[in-house]
This record gives sequence, structure tokens and C-alpha cells, in this order.
Amino acid sequence: MGYRILDTSTMIWRRELSRQRDEGIPESEQHLVLILPIVLYTGKRKWDGVANLTELMNVPDALTRYVPTFQTLFLNLQKTDIHSLTGSLSALALKLLRAEDESSEVFMQVLEEVLTEIGTFSQVHGVDRIVESLLLIAYHRRPENEKELLYNTFNKAVTLDAGLEEMINMGMTIAERYFEDGMEIGFAKGKEEGKLVSELDTLLSLGEKLLGKPSKKVKTSISSLNDASMLKSLMMRLPDVSSWDELLGTA
Repeated sequence: MGYRILDTSTMIWRRELSRQRDEGIPESEQHLVLILPIVLYTGKRKWDGVANLTELMNVPDALTRYVPTFQTLFLNLQKTDIHSLTGSLSALALKLLRAEDESSEVFMQVLEEVLTEIGTFSQVHGVDRIVESLLLIAYHRRPENEKELLYNTFNKAVTLDAGLEEMINMGMTIAERYFEDGMEIGFAKGKEEGKLVSELDTLLSLGEKLLGKPSKKVKTSISSLNDASMLKSLMMRLPDVSSWDELLGTA
């Protein structure tokens, strides 16, 4: 990591000097920008800092003073108090990332807190990128069975928060795609429920012609079935039974 930081810094300086030369700035007036190395560690394994170049080299102690040295600001997200991550867009993104392995209840609570605060940054440049990051963290790093709950949480936040609604109107297409995904979840659920209703109505109609009008108890028993394939199987057995009780005895 120490070498990567130095290599990246050198690349930035080369580009800066090249830009100044292209602009015709005399060599005596060219300068390098100050680079503050910051390492944000979001992993789970123990890591307390960045190795310096001296640790990467097998040199005698007497020669270590000739090795390039620089200080690195090291931030360990897992050791950072989650409640301190507030006040900026980057902090909010880190707050949600910090909670990614929490229980569903805790994660949704943090998500609501983040969405509530992020609405106050609707006029800040780059807010759409941060919101996109939040959505991707929530959508791709949480369990599949939370998708509908995530959709409801985002939908509730946008409905209640004018700041978030303004972001949507400003063209936050990633959120719109997310909501479309959520709507597809709801549509798929509704489609499945519609299929059950259709199979139920067909079973009752055909059964009434062959077995007579079903009692209230029979209707209740059939209505409790939530498997479309089971309802279809009962329909196939209608010609082979002589009563509703005999039919339901096979369910």
C-alpha cells in the first residue's frame, strides 16, 4: 500500500507538470500540488495502518533516512462510531456501508436516517452520484428477501421528503430504475395473486357443476390454499370424486 500511494502520487504530479508545460508555464514557475494520502479501510479483517516504504525495503538502519517518507491518514470504517458519520454526503454513504452487515431492522433504521439527512443536500453538486452509491449498497449488498422492504423504505422517504423528491425531478435516473425494480416486484406479486384467484374461481365454478354448490366451509378451505398448482391438481380430480369432502381429502 505504501508503494501504491507513492506511485499514484507520482502519476498525479506527472500529469500536473505536463499540464503546466502545455499551458506554456515557465519551468521556474511550475510547481507540484500537495497530496494528502488518505486510506479508508472498509474491510472486516484486522488492519491497523499502512506500511511505509522502509518496511518494504531490506536496507540497513543507517540508510533508512534516504528512503522517501510520508504520513498517511488511515481511517478504519469498522472501528468508527456509526453515529459520528454525518454532516456530509460522503459520511452518509460511509454510514450506510458501515451498517451493511447489520440485521434487517438495524439496517433499515440506518437507511431511513441517511435518506432523511441526504434530502438536505439536494442542491449540492454530485449528490446524484452519492445517492446512486446508497442505492447500489442497499440493492446489491443486502439479502434478496429484503428487496421489497428496501423499495418501500425508499418510496416512503421520497414521498415524505421534499429534498429527495427534488433530486428525483432533477434526473436521478438510478433511483427511478430502482423504483421500477420495486414496482416489478409488486407487479410480479400481484400477478401471482391474480393467478391464484383465477384458479380458485375456475375450481369453484367447475366443482359446482359436478359436485353441487360448495358449502361455506368448503369455500373457506379452498380459499386458504395458496398454491396455484394445487388448485389445478384439484380441478383435474373433479371428474373422479363424488363430493367436495372427498376432493378436499386429497389436498
